[in-house]
Amino acid sequence: MRRPAPPREEFHPANPKGGRPPKHGGEFVFDDPATWGAEQAVTVTDTRLHGKATAQAWDRLHPRLTRLAAWLDHDGPLPLIKGAVFRLVVEKLPNGGVNKPVWLWWSRTAATEADVGRLLAVRPPPFRHRAHISPAQADPRLDRAPTPKLGSG
Repeated sequence: MRRPAPPREEFHPANPKGGRPPKHGGEFVFDDPATWGAEQAVTVTDTRLHGKATAQAWDRLHPRLTRLAAWLDHDGPLPLIKGAVFRLVVEKLPNGGVNKPVWLWWSRTAATEADVGRLLAVRPPPFRHRAHISPAQADPRLDRAPTPKLGSG
């Protein structure tokens, strides 16, 4: 991910000889907090199962696109797709598993505290005991597919 380029008002005094302003800002590395800078919005919530849950947002970041896969046939300069990046961290996991942050991309800009708070308010759907089987397959009233017969030859 890349940070936005500095505005022209900041670029020209820092570069008195002139030159073209950069298209991209500095690198935003997920594993390196030194590259994150100040977040635009932060929300902290206490939860029953996970302890303290923290959501942070950095706004106006964009991925560095390359001419691979989806952009292979694109003519002209590659676009800047701006958005916000969210980092969700909880104090503990109910099952005692390894606690890792979750990173989310949002294709809108200008994330507010309310937008970040919505991330913590989202609840996963309740799990079924047979979560790997669709409800139609789990219904005992439906006919079962015939069991294949092993032939002798």
